[in-house]
Amino acid sequence: MKKINIALEKMSALGLPTVVAILVALTLFLAYFYRDPERNPPQKENVVVSPADGKIIYVREIRKGEILWSRKGNKKILLEEIVWDKDLKFDLGKIFGVYMSPFDVHVNRSPIQGKVVKIKHFKGKRLRLGNIKSEFLNKRTVIVIEHPKGFQVAIVQIAALIVGKIECYVKEGDMVKLGQRIGRIVFGSQVDLIIPSFPNLKTLGKNGEKVFAGETVLAEF
Repeated sequence: MKKINIALEKMSALGLPTVVAILVALTLFLAYFYRDPERNPPQKENVVVSPADGKIIYVREIRKGEILWSRKGNKKILLEEIVWDKDLKFDLGKIFGVYMSPFDVHVNRSPIQGKVVKIKHFKGKRLRLGNIKSEFLNKRTVIVIEHPKGFQVAIVQIAALIVGKIECYVKEGDMVKLGQRIGRIVFGSQVDLIIPSFPNLKTLGKNGEKVFAGETVLAEF
């Protein structure tokens, strides 16, 4: 109660016009942050789209269950350190890391059509996303979706320092369409997309590229 009174005293010292301006600005920002525009997924079945709005901050190779970690030279990280699950098998493939700034849409969408076969929630920590360890240690939700053709992809929702709230809109057993809403992360956050390698797979997403959930094609098969 004492802290609340102190805060109110500080606000009153600013003057009513200033307080009103701050509250209006905050309201507008929150309305902008929570926006959820419609998207137009590609009219194709043989594509993998971005699960999140934002910027691709890395594209990494998975080789025999290990990830080449570029920011640490040639050090290899086990895939289970990303998904925190020894049961998920992606012996070869790629990981796309998409960073969502506070100004990006934070609703996540399904990168493929298929069935939700696994969802795992991990409490983790709330490290700043600029911290190298945040990718491995932060609070997260892993959603695994299986395509009708038999391959699986994993979406890893990674929470940030400020709030760390992850919302999941689907449950195991649900059938999802390409580009369908599957969740949201509150405030600045990151989403990793893990795609296994298989014949005729062509990855298109590149480091530094601006992407949009449900629309930007990251791979074709």
